[in-house]
Amino acid sequence: MVDVGLGKTTGDPDTNGQFKVSTLRNISLTGPYGHNGYFNTLEQIVDFYNTSDVKPECDDPLTSAALAIKLGCWPVAEYVPTVNHDELGNLGLTDEEVNNIVTFLGTLEDGWSGARVTSVGEPSTLAMIMLGLFSLRLVYRFPRQRSGPGDAL
Repeated sequence: MVDVGLGKTTGDPDTNGQFKVSTLRNISLTGPYGHNGYFNTLEQIVDFYNTSDVKPECDDPLTSAALAIKLGCWPVAEYVPTVNHDELGNLGLTDEEVNNIVTFLGTLEDGWSGARVTSVGEPSTLAMIMLGLFSLRLVYRFPRQRSGPGDAL
């Protein structure tokens, strides 16, 4: 399945294959990378931008980024008309320059830890009082109807 990007939203075929470029802030913390999450590391995506025009196409279009780097190839683009051959793909960067770029990208952090709230602590006393009052109000407003002996409240 081809990800046509913006074209899916606009319905305009001229925008097929176009994607919003993300900020570089915290880029080292926010992988995977690429519009479809193909690249697991910054090293992989920088290598792709450096060599995508000079390496041959992989035989298998579903080759992972790690295997593609090992094999010295890149899968064919999902939407070929938007591939940027003018500014990317044959940068001629050395391994040291690629590492320097990745190191630089790692400096663009603002202290965000990436932590998500996974549990909520005990509710405050005020919250418990409010919940109790709300529950009492519901009980008095909508009392349960008993239909016979032994029915649970």
